[in-house]
Amino acid sequence: MKKILSIKSSLYILIFIAFAFFVTFEVSLYLKLAMMGLVLFAYFMAKIKKTDFALMLTVFLIFFDLFNFLYIRPLGYTFPVSIAMLLAVALGCLLFYMGLAIRESDTEMKIKKNLNFFYTFILGLVLLEVFLSMSFWQIDPKNKSIILLVAFYLVWGLVCLRVENMLSLRKVFLYLFLSFLTLIMTLLTINKWQIY
Repeated sequence: MKKILSIKSSLYILIFIAFAFFVTFEVSLYLKLAMMGLVLFAYFMAKIKKTDFALMLTVFLIFFDLFNFLYIRPLGYTFPVSIAMLLAVALGCLLFYMGLAIRESDTEMKIKKNLNFFYTFILGLVLLEVFLSMSFWQIDPKNKSIILLVAFYLVWGLVCLRVENMLSLRKVFLYLFLSFLTLIMTLLTINKWQIY
């Protein structure tokens, strides 16, 4: 129980740090206020054992911050893509592992440790590939972050269904459909298509 409390505390700390960077990078006051409302909503949802929303919001904010570090250069020098990729994979895997641990404690599901690492490794490979392909595309970091979030959401949902023995063709199709729909909507909102 103590371990889960420290994992939840770590998730809260990560979401508030990522939000602080979001406020630094984002210029729109409306988006800052909307994100503040979402962060507070995620905090209260996590208090009643609904941590999936907090986890997804943290993933979005962290990837948004990483893409901004890559292109906006707030530190005064160019942030290498290789370091950003390693950070994206490490933070994505950490959040995935934390989410599985929290979900395991909240829902009575049991995951074998070697499968836990296997699922985390698969997610790391997926995030690495998507982050690498997105890092060279000159579009808004919010769009890139949503695309990475879709990849995270798809793997997260399928792993949770598999672990809870609820995996069926209908549910897999639902996750694929929602992911594809979100991806299409995100791609349609891109107003500047630059291909190099």
